[in-house]
Amino acid sequence: MEYLTDQDYEIAEQNGISKSAAYQRFYNYEWSKERAITEKINAKESSLYSQYKEKCRQNNVSGDLFRKRLKKGMSPEEAASKPPEFHRPWGRYGDMSENYKIAEKNGINPRTVRTRIYTMKWSVEKAITVLVRNRS
Repeated sequence: MEYLTDQDYEIAEQNGISKSAAYQRFYNYEWSKERAITEKINAKESSLYSQYKEKCRQNNVSGDLFRKRLKKGMSPEEAASKPPEFHRPWGRYGDMSENYKIAEKNGINPRTVRTRIYTMKWSVEKAITVLVRNRS
């Protein structure tokens, strides 16, 4: 089996390709060694990101997210400026903090509440009020 050597990684870096990009191209995408360490990263996206890198950093936008947004049609300014949307883990149930407080008063662990709602398909009200059976 063929491997990337330290010398290959040095060649990649001389070509503007990070060690992780070379690794991913060769081992994950199964590119040839030559292609993985010599083919330039998409110059347009790479130069755009380098221009907006500081703005991305300020808005907690990763390079991957920036490029995905460009591919979806966002302007570079918008792609760099719009902070990422973090999905609430409860989605349609909204903020569960008050419900957790009620559950804890009833001696119900938040993990139990999540299991009841998502696995057992209980309603939120039932999940936070039905007492836990002791199995002793």
